[in-house]
This record gives sequence, C-alpha cells and structure tokens, in this order.
Amino acid sequence: MIFAIEDWALCCGDVLGRGEGYQLKGRVTIETAGRRFEETAQWIDEMSNKAGFPLKSKAAIILRIEEIYGIAPGPGAGKQQA
Repeated sequence: MIFAIEDWALCCGDVLGRGEGYQLKGRVTIETAGRRFEETAQWIDEMSNKAGFPLKSKAAIILRIEEIYGIAPGPGAGKQQA
C-alpha cells in the first residue's frame, strides 16, 4: 500500500556540535509493500539486530526534498538554502 502526503516538513538539528540545523520540505510517500519497503525493512532488521535492539519495520517513508531552509541562529536563519 502507498500513501502520499503533500507539504511535509522535517527539522534536522546539529549532532556534531557545529551549530547547524535545517528544515527539509517536500512530499512524502509512505510505502508498506513493494521493493523499496522490502529493502528498507531488511536494512533496518540487519542494523537493529547488530545494535542489539531488534526492530520490525511497518513502512518506509520516502521524502522527496523540494526545499531546504537554514534554522541555525544567526543571519542565515530562515533563509532558503536550496
């Protein structure tokens, strides 16, 4: 099954301590069957088992990024990057 969602946004913070952050905007597809779902589910299964925290995938979320904005404090905050 495939679901489509328009006008979706995701904020990504800085995990490396450099003070960077981004907001990604675009369209999302949620897939619960098919090749991309099966490949993603297998990858998640392998990685989570390796980490000792097994997970079972219910869907693959595909974000088609259409816009990127900077959210870090300073003069570039809120400006479109791409």
